[in-house]
Amino acid sequence: MNLKLILNIFYVEDVYLKSFKVALVVGSFLNMINQGGQIVNLEFEQINYFKLVLTYIVPFLVSSYTAITIQMKFDIGSKAIISSKIHCLTCDENAIVVRRNEIIPLCKNCGINTNWEAI
Repeated sequence: MNLKLILNIFYVEDVYLKSFKVALVVGSFLNMINQGGQIVNLEFEQINYFKLVLTYIVPFLVSSYTAITIQMKFDIGSKAIISSKIHCLTCDENAIVVRRNEIIPLCKNCGINTNWEAI
């Protein structure tokens, strides 16, 4: 996987901001489920702070991973969300460069069976 491509999606497409919002909501619900009694009763010495932080980090990572992998798909006929070099997984021979907002074409070798992946 191309780290530059992943970071580009993470920052340009505001994945980090959306993932942060998801983590805030989901992490808060999970913390209330897991340690709600201690939080509501302000029993700070009873709260497991490692679990509290981890409960926010995990939804952030899962949400980021999901958004990035979805946006790394290059489906024929759709617009490329980022500029990237892609190759056809079906024939493993054809590689092209697509620019942001360019329509993703069929592979010359595979036609309708094209399955593009970022290089």
